[in-house]
Amino acid sequence: MLDIVIATDKYKGTLTAVEACKTIHCALENRFPDAHFRICPMADGGEGTASLIAEILNYKKAKISCNNSLFEEIDAEYFVASDGSKAIIDSSQVIGLLKLKSSPDPWHASSYPLGMVIRSILNEVQSVTVCIGGTSTVDCGLGMLQALGCVFRRKGKIISEPLTPDMVFCVDSIDSTLENIVGRIDCVSDVDVPLLSDNRKSMLMFAPQKGVKQCDMQRLRMMVEHIVNVPWTEKPDFNCRYAGAGGGLGFAVNGVLKGKSISGAEYMCDAYSIFNPVPDIIITGEGRFDEQSLTGKVAGYILSVSRCVGVKSFVIAGCVSDEISDKDVLNSSVFFQDSPLNKDTAARRLAAVCERLLV
Repeated sequence: MLDIVIATDKYKGTLTAVEACKTIHCALENRFPDAHFRICPMADGGEGTASLIAEILNYKKAKISCNNSLFEEIDAEYFVASDGSKAIIDSSQVIGLLKLKSSPDPWHASSYPLGMVIRSILNEVQSVTVCIGGTSTVDCGLGMLQALGCVFRRKGKIISEPLTPDMVFCVDSIDSTLENIVGRIDCVSDVDVPLLSDNRKSMLMFAPQKGVKQCDMQRLRMMVEHIVNVPWTEKPDFNCRYAGAGGGLGFAVNGVLKGKSISGAEYMCDAYSIFNPVPDIIITGEGRFDEQSLTGKVAGYILSVSRCVGVKSFVIAGCVSDEISDKDVLNSSVFFQDSPLNKDTAARRLAAVCERLLV
């Protein structure tokens, strides 16, 4: 009997991870009626990660009124363990692109509101896990650190207003002594990239999708370099893993607050025991498969691990960028090209690919 794992991320704008998995399951069930299927809706640290993890761990939903990254009033949800000891929240619930009521404005967007929410939650629980991804910020988590008690100074005077990227160049010293916070915040990261690197894979790689213009990329690099070079009372680990995730939130949690960090894709695979036992076939997917997918996101991670352990795997993508030429990455957008892209079309495209899989 074939053991088939279906483990897709969301197809942003059309299908949730649950809907995508169900669509693929229905299509493959017709082809392989005797197969054993394991359905594993995935997330990588971005939108929806906390709710999926909460469902697996049986956490309860809670809500909080707060601000988004541009200080517009919103509501956010998070999840609390049944014993009240810990909580989990998506950073995107507070400072995500989808939480903005106005156009993205990365130079004036701050992670400060996320820090305020975390501080509030820590009044009720011992520790918080932050799922990092889908943010509208590029402030390297400095705003969040400020809200948690980190002190930033300009010409010796404390900066009291929430930090935004356009203010970072004025910072000339940072007091990062946060004894009551260190070790109480962990993160689940959507990508595994550094703050800066000599190749494309760094925090800067994701800045354009947050609204940073190409002409401002060098300015952003200089901002990050300023953060690295400014005096800190306790020098952070600037080379920590996942530092570039969430516009640098990974650096703040891992490099400054000494939190535990893990890849969101890895976390979810372990939670579902996707590779234990090792299946015969794995079907994964996401809305767009490109070079960002190879930085630790769900589809790229599963494809890589599958090949390491010798499992046949396929990625069914909503679309595939030109730089990808992998025979196991399948582009569903070649089907029903004349149909408007909506939930129904996306589902029909996934089914069409499943009907033609060469397994």
